[in-house]
Amino acid sequence: MIPLLNKLKVSRSQRQLLRIVVSIGLAVAILFLIRSELLLFAVVLAVISKWQVVLGGPRLWLHNLWDNAVDIVVLWSFLALLVAYATDSVVQWALVAVYLLWQLLIKPLEGYTGRGTQSLFALALGIGTVFLYKGALGIAVMMLLGWGVGLVSAYHFLVGSDDSAVTLISFVWALIVAQLVWIFAQWLVLYPFFDGRIFIPQASLVVVALGYAFGNIYYDHRQKRLRKKRLYGYLGLMGLVIISLVVGSEWVAQL
Repeated sequence: MIPLLNKLKVSRSQRQLLRIVVSIGLAVAILFLIRSELLLFAVVLAVISKWQVVLGGPRLWLHNLWDNAVDIVVLWSFLALLVAYATDSVVQWALVAVYLLWQLLIKPLEGYTGRGTQSLFALALGIGTVFLYKGALGIAVMMLLGWGVGLVSAYHFLVGSDDSAVTLISFVWALIVAQLVWIFAQWLVLYPFFDGRIFIPQASLVVVALGYAFGNIYYDHRQKRLRKKRLYGYLGLMGLVIISLVVGSEWVAQL
């Protein structure tokens, strides 16, 4: 719905205000529909909010879907998390704030830093949501969803480059994410925050750490500034984060 605002004959500040109002209205409307146990209406509203996917006729649908894929991952993760925390209104309002952070600050970012931030945000939120729904999804569906989130986040990050292997690299990273989902789905390690009101899956932190390291290695390689010292630094940081999370965590496990 946001692109339509750009066509209106209003000033830049007015467009910004309209974006804020529309974003807040969408997030709050979805929240209240879920709190009113009208999940179907919340889903319909979420689908309608991405109406720009069907612009231009069927021949452009796939292209539009790819253009909006990261935003769709964030939106549906937001909706799913609202359902997961349906009994805690404080957490739900915090999720609304997180979604507005995405919509108003992260989504408009541009360039390498912007795409990287958007990709990591979608990756973290998407994978975290998948693991929180382990009991309802099962490992096979989790792997499929993890593969999709990994593919979308990688492609969004890489699409700005002129590398002819963008699609191949994206599929390889998606496969890695799916394998990590299978490994971590053998047990579920959750970090409780705020007296157990919020749970963050350990797997999402590991996947994001790997994504950050691999993304920087790829970018430095493309910029022809990847040296052994820098490579070892990324790998060392990645290993340190993973070891600290796995070894130093207090385990709350479900086999």
